[in-house]
Amino acid sequence: MGSELATNAVRHTASSEKYGRMGLSLEFLGERTVLLGVLDQGPRFGGPVLTPQVVDRQPGELNPGGRGLWLVDRIADFWWWEGQRGQPLLLRAIIRLDREPDLGEIGLDLVS
Repeated sequence: MGSELATNAVRHTASSEKYGRMGLSLEFLGERTVLLGVLDQGPRFGGPVLTPQVVDRQPGELNPGGRGLWLVDRIADFWWWEGQRGQPLLLRAIIRLDREPDLGEIGLDLVS
């Protein structure tokens, strides 16, 4: 899941620009729970000001992107972002390692 959040930071923020950076942190909260954090560098120069949001994609939809936060939303117990629009943002997710992901309707397709 860290790779999904890191990919979003690089794909949608100034983290992908020359000298751009992205930070990743992982903290264990007990034996079976982790707190994952990804810090981006805010919007690209001249680019749109974006905030993290889940994009609802339908099963079988061929759009190449937009599933990263959907996946995080299904796997994490909860997630949120901190910061101000137009500035670097820190996205955090709490994940229980022994929890089954909530795949919603798409999960029915995977099982059948």
